[in-house]
Amino acid sequence: EGEEECWHAYAEGADLGDVEQRINEILERNVKPQVQADGGDVRFVGFKEGVVKLELLGACRSCPSSTISVKFMIKNLLQFYVEEVTDVENVTEADTIGDDWIG
Repeated sequence: EGEEECWHAYAEGADLGDVEQRINEILERNVKPQVQADGGDVRFVGFKEGVVKLELLGACRSCPSSTISVKFMIKNLLQFYVEEVTDVENVTEADTIGDDWIG
């Protein structure tokens, strides 16, 4: 159950741990405004064992460079500010069906 709680950390109304709070603050402050300016959005899905799961939404969902954005730009930003982050993965809603970590 402890692992499930990590992936459900960003469920609506859930309390975030310290690392999740820092990740979410960076996304809200540094990532979302730029992504939203291009017609997209990003949703923090969860964090477990160093891996941040994000879902790209809107224009970002179909953008071919979104994988590059997640893997390099967002990952580098998060790793700079949150030493616990080792990787960032882009997931889609279809990827999360049946998984126990989606919030």
